[in-house]
Amino acid sequence: GMHPASAQASASSGHAQCQVSAGQVEELYAKMELPRRARWADWAKSSPPWLRVPKESSCLGQPGSWRVRTLDTSRWVNVRWRPLVLRVLPSLATADELYRLGAFVWERAELAATVLAARWERSGLAEGPSATAVAVQAPISALVALAQAMAAQTDDNDTGTLMKQRWLTEWSLPDELYRSVGMTLFQLRQADPPFILLASVPDNAWCVILCRDGELILGDETVLGMPDWSRPRAPEGAKAVPKYPTEFVSWPILEHASTSEKPCKLCQRPGCLKRAIDGPDDPRVLFTWEQHLGPYEKDRAKLVGKQMSEIWDTEVMPAVRAEATRLAAESGEGEAAVQRIEGELWPVEEKKLQAREAAILEEMEKEGQVKLKQCTRCHAVAYCGADCQKKDWPAHKSVCF
Repeated sequence: GMHPASAQASASSGHAQCQVSAGQVEELYAKMELPRRARWADWAKSSPPWLRVPKESSCLGQPGSWRVRTLDTSRWVNVRWRPLVLRVLPSLATADELYRLGAFVWERAELAATVLAARWERSGLAEGPSATAVAVQAPISALVALAQAMAAQTDDNDTGTLMKQRWLTEWSLPDELYRSVGMTLFQLRQADPPFILLASVPDNAWCVILCRDGELILGDETVLGMPDWSRPRAPEGAKAVPKYPTEFVSWPILEHASTSEKPCKLCQRPGCLKRAIDGPDDPRVLFTWEQHLGPYEKDRAKLVGKQMSEIWDTEVMPAVRAEATRLAAESGEGEAAVQRIEGELWPVEEKKLQAREAAILEEMEKEGQVKLKQCTRCHAVAYCGADCQKKDWPAHKSVCF
């Protein structure tokens, strides 16, 4: 478990947050009870379509060897342990209380959170960001209702006011806690990976808030049925704990961070950025991304902008000036009419230039896209060519069946 010597804690008032490293999360898994580990092995053995486990039987108990198909790149990537953060509302009086609660929360959720986070490859490359849980001293029914209300809220309705009244009257919860939970969820909504684990401390139950691809996740029984979502573990000394099923709430972000890449299907070999002509496997992953300009789009726009500026300076402006000068001479108006005639010509030339810019963008997009070819043995992965397939074979061979 966690201890002040091995975990980090911080709080502005009391003890409100602690974090465990990726290595400590793996240690928590190593201490998992055998019955719970068996449930996970049975789930992995059932072969969810987006999960592959190497043939060796020992790999069933080694999540680090599992391969998961990502939603944002359609690649198969290894499940990897990542840091986990716990926020507590309200804050606790002592560090020991915080660490005990942190150990209790993460000992139940560490593997489910790790597997779910692996569904997004571009959600933190390299070391990867922390998955975050918020543990609240409130009934699960209140937390689920709040999450649903925040997801449904618009600027022109009073959903928030009604929800606040319910917290005060139906659940007898303080106004300060309502505001703290709401503010925390708003702050974490740009979560990376894109979900928040909302935990009810008194009910020992969960609500998973999906900030991206909620429609896909909610329609996938293999995700909703992951073992730890539906089997609460009784706290030490408790006689019985009601079995609340984990609730899932979709609260999608409509405007993504400028550093976020738009979903696309990539060549399976890590490091290759060749994109598939046919786009993501499921077009629903593009929901909310249509108008987004990420680093890839901005780089293209910058290159095209530079190219269009050169075309304007070297082709369009000289041509318009020459045509205006010719027309002015023919009309007998002379140099005085050149500027006026140029103004009349610009709208036509601008339309031509816009069409040319669109054609250049389309051509540039095609240059970065290829028809990916499936592995002929397993048909699960796809590559841009034989060279990438050969380089990736050492990583792929254990799950090629």
